Amino acid sequence: NTRIRLQSEIEQLEIELDRIQDPALLKQQRTTLKQQIQHNENLLASANDTEVRLKEQIDRLRKLIALQQDRAEEINAYLKELRGERPSAFKVSSANEAMTAMLLNNQVQEYANRLSSITQEITVELPQKIGKAQNDLAEVQRKKQQLQTDIEQATLELETFEKNHLREVAALKTEIGNKQATLGNMQTTGLLNPPQHSVIEPNSRQLFVALGVILGGLFGLFAALLAGFLSLIHI
Repeated sequence: NTRIRLQSEIEQLEIELDRIQDPALLKQQRTTLKQQIQHNENLLASANDTEVRLKEQIDRLRKLIALQQDRAEEINAYLKELRGERPSAFKVSSANEAMTAMLLNNQVQEYANRLSSITQEITVELPQKIGKAQNDLAEVQRKKQQLQTDIEQATLELETFEKNHLREVAALKTEIGNKQATLGNMQTTGLLNPPQHSVIEPNSRQLFVALGVILGGLFGLFAALLAGFLSLIHI
């Protein structure tokens, strides 16, 4: 069983050795590495463009907030003037004054609505857009770092391809040699031969029977002599 297992392992290692030394496979592996590097470089270039676009978007949004804040201050100041010029209801004494009051009220309401809309924009909507753009920017920057790491690793692997391949081939050859040496030693020392069981030949069995008879007779004679000797002692 041990010999069969070693032979099977050696055969598998030799198959693997032939596989990794196949010129077509080596060419394919190099091509795959080059394609991977090119693909990641394209993704990195796209990520760089996205990063620039997001930074510009965040900058525009922040500038828009500043502009809208200035606009809100202007509208608020204008509203104060309109409210100050608007006559009270009991001072309106003519149709012209009533019309003027109505127009002023409409303007006040219109600018109040504008101010509310701008306030909503600069306190909620624009900050939300900035937050989303910042999250997208952080994700793009994370992807850029990963792509740069992948490109560096693939480039290093391509540069050391020949050296790594020779090292892998040498390791397989060493392993095959060690197993072949182990198999050869076991065959030479006979460790793989089944143990030989001793077989008693028929003549040997007859000899053992004859020896048993002789030893039995001697034992009987010895017993008779001992009995006679004991009887003389008692007389």
